[in-house]
Formats: sequence, structure tokens, C-alpha cells
Amino acid sequence: MSSACSSMQHRMGSFERFVLTAPDKVVDLAMAAIPAWTLPTLGKLNSRLRFWYYGYARRIWDFELFVRLYVPRAATLLALLDGSNAMIYGEAVLRFLLRCPSAMTPLDICTTLSKCHQLNRLLEDDGFKQDHP
Repeated sequence: MSSACSSMQHRMGSFERFVLTAPDKVVDLAMAAIPAWTLPTLGKLNSRLRFWYYGYARRIWDFELFVRLYVPRAATLLALLDGSNAMIYGEAVLRFLLRCPSAMTPLDICTTLSKCHQLNRLLEDDGFKQDHP
């Protein structure tokens, strides 16, 4: 491969240079203006932006921090939410993914009977009362 081709592969566009070199707070403000559902496409542009996007997504969509809005022991609750026997869903999760989480939005938990007792104990230990229809 010639040096001209090699140098072409290493050139960065202005957007790429911005997200890779600007302070996180500045990038976060710029990214807040982009609809959340379009952000994953940035990670598909090239390998540098893919690695940047993975770090950005982990920081912005920190699921443990989100769950901490509802329970003090987020890691314990997340350990019980295995995706097959118990999971969270609903408006609270959608608001989180759209980057506007709120503890005022109820957290919906769907569970099998086998996990229900464990989840009830965990939530009651943290001071929550369960609403049963």
C-alpha cells in the first residue's frame, strides 16, 4: 500500500475530530441535540467512532445508575433481573433510553413466580411496599 493511501485512511473529518478531542461535557451537549435513536449509527461510521460510541453509550446509558433512581442496591436488583425470569420494562425504561429518566415514572418489573419471592424480599428490604391488583 502506498503512503498516499495510508495517509488517507488516517485523516479525520471535522465531526470525528470534534467527538474524539473535545471535552466530554461539550460532546454531551452536542449529542443531546441528536435524537437518541440515531446515535447508534455514529458507531457504524468507522472503527474510531465505533470505539468512541461504545464508551459514550456506557457512560450515557449507565443502567446501574438508572436503577439507583429506584433502589439503593441497584447491583443486587440487576443480578435478579436476568432477562428470562425477571426484567424491567415500560415507560421508565423508554424514558431512560431516550435520555430523560425520572424517578417519578414507575418502574415496571415482569417476573416469573420463581423470581417473584426474591424480588419482593429485596424490594421490601429496601423499604418498598408492593401494589397488588
